[in-house]
Amino acid sequence: VNQTEKNLRLYLIPAFGKYKIDKLTTAILQHQINIWATIASKPLNGRQARKKGEMSDYKRLYTIINRIMKYAISNGLISSNPCLTVLMPNVKVESTKKEIKFFTKSQLQSLFDYLDNQASPQWKMRLLRNLLPFLGSTGLRIGEAVALSWSDIDFKQGTVTVSKTVNDSNQIQFSTKTETSNRTIDIDKSTLNLLSKWQLEIKKEFLKYGNPNQPLLFPNINGSVLNSRLLRNTLLDCFENVGLPNIGFHGFRHTHATLCLSAGMSYKAIQTRLGHSTLQMTMDIYAHLEPETAKNELSLFEKYLNHSNQA
Repeated sequence: VNQTEKNLRLYLIPAFGKYKIDKLTTAILQHQINIWATIASKPLNGRQARKKGEMSDYKRLYTIINRIMKYAISNGLISSNPCLTVLMPNVKVESTKKEIKFFTKSQLQSLFDYLDNQASPQWKMRLLRNLLPFLGSTGLRIGEAVALSWSDIDFKQGTVTVSKTVNDSNQIQFSTKTETSNRTIDIDKSTLNLLSKWQLEIKKEFLKYGNPNQPLLFPNINGSVLNSRLLRNTLLDCFENVGLPNIGFHGFRHTHATLCLSAGMSYKAIQTRLGHSTLQMTMDIYAHLEPETAKNELSLFEKYLNHSNQA
């Protein structure tokens, strides 16, 4: 479900669903937007996220209403747009800090060990057994990963090229989230070996259906573009069985970044791997992890110093 559908279900339909569209007036719209603005301005009191139904971006809700009204005018349902005379409240909205969910190296390994020990013939499990290590080692967004073709993998050079993604309609979109999301990044040898074995497994599987040259890296069982939302329940079961928190698919992107940071990789290199539009964005998301990395680096320095003194 995309964000607009959520906004309609959580906010617009409860507020205006009882009205016929030609009965919606500026006064009705103004009253509701004032309510949303008041809710958005409430202090968080230390909370990291807002409760369901307490959206901060009331201006976005206005934008959706305005689009609906314009559409109604174009279809002859109303003669004028009541949104045009609504006065937008200007209130201070406290920003939330999104929690960065990721696995530690040991948590990631425990998950991979669990997947390796699963002999399930289910296609969903077989997908996760290969998809999750790939996400963890590359930092790709889930939409970028399921849009990949085998032609995007260069086994000789050890790289993956990202130039497309899957949109909300589960269609491959031949453009990425941002211009800098178009990128070619290195893949480690372990992941290349995993992909090589997975390619053979896919060829054997789709040979049954007369399509051994399945072009997609992580296809659905019928060869179509994988809808990652249909894998979420299986993913949650895996987390639960291993005793791990739910970090979703996006958490593997954060996991990759934190492991790169812990390994001493520069923010600039991490920015390139993740395809962030700016270096500042990468630093804003992951800088809070730097103290722990600094401790690790200090420990390495101490070991080096002690070793030098003993020599």
